[in-house]
Amino acid sequence: MNFKTYLVTTLFATILFTGTLLFLKVFKFVNWSPIGWTKRFHLFPNEHPVVKWILLAILIFMTILIMLKLFSYTKRINPVFTSVLIGLLIWGFIEWVIKGDFSFIKKSSLPFLAVVIIFCRALVETSVFHELAFHSGSRNKLPSQTDMIK
Repeated sequence: MNFKTYLVTTLFATILFTGTLLFLKVFKFVNWSPIGWTKRFHLFPNEHPVVKWILLAILIFMTILIMLKLFSYTKRINPVFTSVLIGLLIWGFIEWVIKGDFSFIKKSSLPFLAVVIIFCRALVETSVFHELAFHSGSRNKLPSQTDMIK
């Protein structure tokens, strides 16, 4: 994946994922706050929530940047398997960090699980597609001047 495509894909995935987290919080699909980590770790306690959401978006951007590069190495593994496995691991880690124990497996965490798996699927598919299309030589090439039939 060329660098411009890499950054644009990461930027749009970050905007969509942050917006989805905001949607889940506003409509009470999750019972925790996506910006609650600032209170727990005593970071920026007096800042406006918009600043906290921007910081969360920056953290998500850096995470997606790393994940896209790592997913490009999984081109030989089925993207569905990879996305479900990584999505479950990410969901479990985030919910475990929020709750501190394994009591997070309940009905209220299913919307977040679905969102994480869907985004992982999109990232894996995008990364694998660009890796196969642009770096393995499978692109169609225009015929050169010597290959032309006269």
